[in-house]
Amino acid sequence: MRSEYRVGPTYRAGLIVSGGMCAGLGIAILVALAFHWAPDTQLLPASVSTPPAAALGFAACGLALIGVGLWFPQVTSVLAMVTMSMMVALVAERAFGAGPRVETLISANLRIADFSSVAPNTVAVLLLATLALFQRHSQRRLGAIATLGSIVFAIGVVSCMGYMTGVPTYVWQSGAPMSFLSAIGSCVLGLGIIMSAGRHCELDERGMPRWFSREIGRASCRERV
Repeated sequence: MRSEYRVGPTYRAGLIVSGGMCAGLGIAILVALAFHWAPDTQLLPASVSTPPAAALGFAACGLALIGVGLWFPQVTSVLAMVTMSMMVALVAERAFGAGPRVETLISANLRIADFSSVAPNTVAVLLLATLALFQRHSQRRLGAIATLGSIVFAIGVVSCMGYMTGVPTYVWQSGAPMSFLSAIGSCVLGLGIIMSAGRHCELDERGMPRWFSREIGRASCRERV
């Protein structure tokens, strides 16, 4: 007989905490930018300021994770859709050279005159996170959710290590590096997504989800690369 575990207080609390940290980080960045204060450069002078669009994306994904923990699927779907639409629009604008219309609109609504472009690795993180959130209710896709979460987590860890060691692993495109707070948000968001894959799955002989060791190994390999 298969050994399984389902939603419990620990799972629910973990999702709420990780989602709250991610959403709180994004909201705090938006508030700081609205008051013309750059928290990234204050914490780490080598970092660039987090773009308002990126902060808004992390806030939305964090609230979506809370929605998963509290079982509000409609809220999670709406927030994931908004974030994905925003990132797809950014990619389309850059692909066709249409200009930063989405970023300008967000910054104008927040009354932020000076802002930087969203880094390609930040766009990738938010796109992968929304893809994982869209699959949250499918028990057959828990491995895919865990894989997407491990990629998001690995991108965040690699970027954080780059800031700590001075190696520019947080730069995927010249002139558009991932900010330090975006890297931290990626780590927290990735862990939350990995946790969301553990709500209903088969356990191994140690009582751990069977996909857990595999995904942690993949994340380690990505960090080394």
